[in-house]
Amino acid sequence: MGRSLKHLVELVGRLMEQKVGLLSLNDPIDTTSAQGRFVFNLFASLAEFERELIRERTNAGLTAARARLERPTPRVALGLALRGVASAAIDLSDGLIGDLGHILEQSQVGATVQVDGLVQTIACYAEPAQADPLTGLHLSPEQWRTLALAGGDDYELLFTAAPAQRAAVTEAAHNSQTPVHRIGQIETTPGLRLLDAQDQLLPNTYASFDHFA
Repeated sequence: MGRSLKHLVELVGRLMEQKVGLLSLNDPIDTTSAQGRFVFNLFASLAEFERELIRERTNAGLTAARARLERPTPRVALGLALRGVASAAIDLSDGLIGDLGHILEQSQVGATVQVDGLVQTIACYAEPAQADPLTGLHLSPEQWRTLALAGGDDYELLFTAAPAQRAAVTEAAHNSQTPVHRIGQIETTPGLRLLDAQDQLLPNTYASFDHFA
């Protein structure tokens, strides 16, 4: 009935000015009584409050992402803490796909990456269903995956460690005050495999920055 919550509230207000009530057969909306109008306004206020919270969180994420881009913090403390713990590591700057590929090539191994879990580590990530028109973050799941896998300018450490080193990795993250996230696993089968949230294989059509192209 309404194109948006704001439009619906305005429409109901105009109807009430003309002494016309709104009774929905599918939703608990009934403005023909004082109690019904109170409930409608209450739900409208709660929905607007939630929208404002989403907007604030998203804008905070955008601010954090810009700060990381323009004033990156070298992960020196984490790198030092991972000495003797990580089996391989590389600085991310050209996109995860390309930089991970260097590790796999040099180590002659393969890997599986949980892409949708990786996407949620992006500083300005917002659930597609919650994207706010005022922030401009109308990105599809595929666009978020492209940013996470091939966006570049990450300025983070990508490292591998044996499962037996899990506690040591957690301690290194704590001591360096740097959050770490497990995004996949190294495998003996060569190649890179990308999985979505349902563990379905995704086509690897992503490309990182190429300095020699």
